[in-house]
Amino acid sequence: MTTPTQIQKYVITDKLPSSTNGLEKYLAKQHQLNRRVELRILNRTIKPDSREFKRFKRELSLLANLDHPGIIKILDVGTYDNRLFYITTFRRAKSIEELLQKTESVFSVKEALKMALTIADALKHMHRNKILHRNISTSNIFYDLKNLRFYIGGFSTIKLIKEENLDKSQWSDSRTDFFAPEQYKNETLDERTDIYLLGSVLYKVLTFQPLNSTNTEDTNTFDLPSKFNAKISDSLDKIITKSLKESPDERFQTISELIIELEEIND
Repeated sequence: MTTPTQIQKYVITDKLPSSTNGLEKYLAKQHQLNRRVELRILNRTIKPDSREFKRFKRELSLLANLDHPGIIKILDVGTYDNRLFYITTFRRAKSIEELLQKTESVFSVKEALKMALTIADALKHMHRNKILHRNISTSNIFYDLKNLRFYIGGFSTIKLIKEENLDKSQWSDSRTDFFAPEQYKNETLDERTDIYLLGSVLYKVLTFQPLNSTNTEDTNTFDLPSKFNAKISDSLDKIITKSLKESPDERFQTISELIIELEEIND
């Protein structure tokens, strides 16, 4: 697909790597405000009257009203050549997935706790605004190389709490190795689903082991994180294990409960 030189008031200056199959990312210049921004555009056309198009626009509208340092800021939205695009703040950042692939080693416990607490607080902000993420993964969490902080930078499947779920076949841009059991089963999702997904990320960054090595549609068994990383304490083992319980009723019931436990270990 040919790289555009300008989309509306945004002048394309460079193409950026994308960790999401359905999106192309570009570095752009908004001359009116003399600032650099990141332009994300769907790599397929969507009819403006389609259900998918309306879902994307609604999700972007929800995101634009969030204000948290752990969540990428949506600045603008529009269409170009029958493709939906949106503008975010530009950050020199790498996804956790990229960092793991580059270093081929686990995060330190201190780094992992910093990541988990930042993302948990961002999810708390989303939940307070009645929004679920549903797709937290190592590809959607980024590390800002300039400001040295983690943030959620990928959104493709958010929804209002109590709204209808996506059918499993509609999770086109999701990482299925970070699916919660209720997502496999097309059951009702709630805040505890995001808790499970964050637990999955924490498991991966501390062990360098994919949780889905033994986690399938029919089973939710996995080894304790400390089996792969001797620096993980019993307390952290218990927190991660509780986050990853197959039944949502056995997990932390709110993200605030998880934050309290993580902060105790961090202190």
